[in-house]
Amino acid sequence: MAYLRTGLSLTATLTLSVTALAAPAFAQEGPARLGVLSFSQGLELTDNAILAVSPTGDSLISTTRLGLDMGTETRTESLRFNIGTELIGDIFGETEDDFEFGNYSAGLNYRREGASSLFALTGTYRERQLDDEVLDPTSAFFGIDLGPDVLIIDSGTVTATGLGARLQTGIGGPFELDLKAEYADRDYEDVVDADLVDNTRATFDALARLRPNQALTYRLRAGYDLLEEDDLTSTETTTTYIGAGVEGATAGGLSFFGDLLYDRAEIDTGTTSVRDGIGLDLGLTQERNNGTFGLAVASRIDDEGRRTSAIASRAMELPTGALSFSLGVVDEESDDSLRVAGGVNYLRATPRGGLTVALSQDITASDGDVFRDTRLEVGFVEEINMISAFEARLGYVMSDELSGSDDDKETVATLTYRRDLTEDWQMRAGYERTILSTEGGTDRTQNSIFLNVERDFAFGF
Repeated sequence: MAYLRTGLSLTATLTLSVTALAAPAFAQEGPARLGVLSFSQGLELTDNAILAVSPTGDSLISTTRLGLDMGTETRTESLRFNIGTELIGDIFGETEDDFEFGNYSAGLNYRREGASSLFALTGTYRERQLDDEVLDPTSAFFGIDLGPDVLIIDSGTVTATGLGARLQTGIGGPFELDLKAEYADRDYEDVVDADLVDNTRATFDALARLRPNQALTYRLRAGYDLLEEDDLTSTETTTTYIGAGVEGATAGGLSFFGDLLYDRAEIDTGTTSVRDGIGLDLGLTQERNNGTFGLAVASRIDDEGRRTSAIASRAMELPTGALSFSLGVVDEESDDSLRVAGGVNYLRATPRGGLTVALSQDITASDGDVFRDTRLEVGFVEEINMISAFEARLGYVMSDELSGSDDDKETVATLTYRRDLTEDWQMRAGYERTILSTEGGTDRTQNSIFLNVERDFAFGF
């Protein structure tokens, strides 16, 4: 299996996603209720060239997506529920059995806010079919975090279940408490890639703030993370931290925070290894007339060892957009050299559209190997008239193993035409070209043409 060691989502989605409309403003006298039934139909003609060394031939994939989003909300409480599924099949397939329902999803969100408190609960379920395709584990469209920080070509099924809770009390007062807990379970069936293993993760974070005055706040932090992986050694990784520090702001627009922490990571693979030590987390932000200056310094320990970084940043507003950039250094314990990291983000608005450019370089570690991840994404939108527009996107990602030869690259170029067919129906059509280069020097190119229509039906209940 070929994969890229990066978490950046660059591949444009080829079918329109289910749209969940937010509930409008609500009157005080009673709850407002709104439901949205979403429908979309997509066709994608692809040559499947990146799926294997020997391409599988042309496919005409039909994807019918159905979604239901329902919610009720008052001034202090909100409750939302959503479900979705897809009917997917290859029109060029040999049997009608190729068409089947899959990619199920469900979610439940509850939120209650008081004058100085917040309570929130979330629950999610996602089931995703992997049909010999390139799958980005961080894709918000699929809603599944696959675990390893990679782009993967594989088949099978992944199921992810998540639960989360948050409680805040005393917000803005002399004593504030913020508690967060999350649980995630991920299961794979019929997959080939050895990196895709069943796992569960439980995390808990607590932050307490004590404010003797509005300019200075004392804080205590603590956290716990348990990752259990169903691999050959049944790896169990426990990470904990505890720390104390201060945060505050000055009349001159300088805000700051600083924490001194103790980090501990215990990795059990049959034999136990422990990494621990003192950590530091500092941040400064200076407000300016047209933006901010920032400085972030951190030295923390996790299961990969100590990571130390110092990053300076600048963000500014421009007459026709915005510009931000950062530059600094990163030192990973398993790397012998100090590495440069940073990025640039640029936004320019035009009379009928806009241009966005994002370029970044970061240093990451995985299983003792250090990688330099370079990412570039350029997007351009231009309205043709009141009902149609043209979009272009170019994405590039490169992951370079600094201590080896595992170098992976992906380039994606997409041209899209979108149009309102009626007041309710929308259409998107376009072309996408993907070039994938993986370890060993194998380059594969895939071409796709796509057409999609969609509509949302809103109703009250």
